Amino acid sequence: HILGEEMAEVEKLHLRVQRSLCLLVLLATAGFVFTAFFLFADVAKSNVEGIEASSRFRQDAIMASFLLRNMFLSGHKGDIPEMIDLDHKMEHLLEEMHTQHNHNYFATPSQAIWKYYREESIDMMTPIHDQWYIVKHSYWTLVNDFARMMQEAARVSVDELTVTDWNLGNASDFKKSFIFVQENCLRRMVPVFEEVVHMYGNEVTTYGNLAETLVLVNTILNALVVCLMGAFIITAIRKTIFKIQHRYVCCQAALSLPRSITSKIYMHYRSTEIKFKCSEDEGAEKEEIENMGNDEMELYR
Repeated sequence: HILGEEMAEVEKLHLRVQRSLCLLVLLATAGFVFTAFFLFADVAKSNVEGIEASSRFRQDAIMASFLLRNMFLSGHKGDIPEMIDLDHKMEHLLEEMHTQHNHNYFATPSQAIWKYYREESIDMMTPIHDQWYIVKHSYWTLVNDFARMMQEAARVSVDELTVTDWNLGNASDFKKSFIFVQENCLRRMVPVFEEVVHMYGNEVTTYGNLAETLVLVNTILNALVVCLMGAFIITAIRKTIFKIQHRYVCCQAALSLPRSITSKIYMHYRSTEIKFKCSEDEGAEKEEIENMGNDEMELYR
């Protein structure tokens, strides 16, 4: 076959380019899917939600302190409707904290944050009987206890709020909870929430760096595949394409000429071949001429 060997090489090149393109699409798709649906849609989203929730806890703790302050002032004024309204606000705040804290607990994005939720590593001053004691808490139990004491503090009676004796030995459990919230809110609870926000921020930074590394590696692999495709094509140009082009043009030139001209070209080379044979064997010329048809004989003459 004309150009059979070269066409086989071209088909091999075409197959290699197709496989390289498939590999390129596969790598790009895998990198995009992993980045978009795992890092950004799952991990990064949970981290950002954790930062938002922990930041809201800071606001809730400070808001609880201000609500109890307003409740204390309303108790001294004897404004019972205002105290009831403040108690409802405290209940609503408590319910939001419980719901968000449970969600955060079951959606922890990493082992470090999970450990912080479970490990009793937080010191908290807690009123027990008539003394203050340092009690170890995990983040999970601390937020739950703080929310519970917010609820108890909101139920302190008006009579207790008007009493100026804040000694722990003379205070009820409700008043002790009131004292606990005011004592620990700014001094200890807000720094704990800040620490959690910082941990979530570190997770976001870590996964951001991972995403950058993944994109860089994926880009390098895609570039290597493109270079491999270029190497295949350049090698084919050096070895095959020039040959294919030369033979193809020659064949096309002969096939595109009119029939009369192609016949003359044919007979020119035919007569030249006969003359070469005759120079070696005189009997060959006679035999070749006898085998010619009428058209060939006319052209030969």
